Amino acid sequence: MNANKTQIDTAMQAFPLWNQLGTEQRAERLTNSLNTLTGDARKMAQWQINNALAQIAAKQLMPGPTGESNLLSNQGRGVFISLITDLPTQREQLFTAVVGQVYAALVAGNSVIHHGEMGQTLLAGLEAYLPDGVLQEANQAEHQENLQDIRLAGVCALTDDKNLIEIKQKLANKEGLLCQLVSETDFINYSNQAKPSFIHQFTTEQTISTNTTAVGGNATLLELGSKTD
Repeated sequence: MNANKTQIDTAMQAFPLWNQLGTEQRAERLTNSLNTLTGDARKMAQWQINNALAQIAAKQLMPGPTGESNLLSNQGRGVFISLITDLPTQREQLFTAVVGQVYAALVAGNSVIHHGEMGQTLLAGLEAYLPDGVLQEANQAEHQENLQDIRLAGVCALTDDKNLIEIKQKLANKEGLLCQLVSETDFINYSNQAKPSFIHQFTTEQTISTNTTAVGGNATLLELGSKTD
């Protein structure tokens, strides 16, 4: 069996249970893993966790025009590929950026397959705090094949402007789900990862509507709303 397909299968199976835990429980597990990190990498991970709690943890109640109750929440998108292209960046800065994108993707409820260097370090620190299959490591050479998988929900990439264009073209031309691209090209200020809105690039909105009116109430309200004096 193709090793890449097996990894995607494993990530797909792990995603629903991890996503269903909710932001608070995922944040708690990831917070417990912070003792495996030091320096700026630890600060980055902590910021992503705190930002997720502030931005996506709370569900928003939105009363509907015909009496129904609408509960808006943020959910993970599915399986994300984390990758690094060839960059002349200091290892410490690059590792901080890897931590930023992987922790954001995980706390948002996604499962992640990381390609390339630093994967072993990241996996070793996190595997004791995550369910099996939520975070996996893969060879850098295998990312091209995984990018073509029709089930892929998103890609988070540490790259430069030239390679970013190439990745965009590949994702635009591939079949299957519309694939979200989350990128970082600034490894000094982390200008994208530092935005409060960064976490929303890893989520999708879900609305659950509950009919709170009596039987026939919605139809009555609609009829009354259509009448004019």
